[in-house]
Amino acid sequence: MPRTVIVDRAVAAYCPLVARDESLTLDRQREAVRRFASALTSLVYDPPGPNEGETAFILSLPVKPALSLQIDAAAAKAGKTREAWILEAIQARLAGD
Repeated sequence: MPRTVIVDRAVAAYCPLVARDESLTLDRQREAVRRFASALTSLVYDPPGPNEGETAFILSLPVKPALSLQIDAAAAKAGKTREAWILEAIQARLAGD
């Protein structure tokens, strides 16, 4: 299973648990989900060891659902993974500056 799917499904399963916790404000719920997603992402995308090549950094960037769907559609149209498409889009934008 792709790492992105693992993170997406785990976070999707965690959200209802947080939503049911009536002791948390909406801001605290958001923070709980962000902390969970961050910790999970770090575990799933365990960085390579010192002899395994270049270290990768994980960027966390919240996007609105509509933009997320646009990214997915553009990646699918290009025949690329979401991550590959985003990385290429960033590299292309930086090369254009």
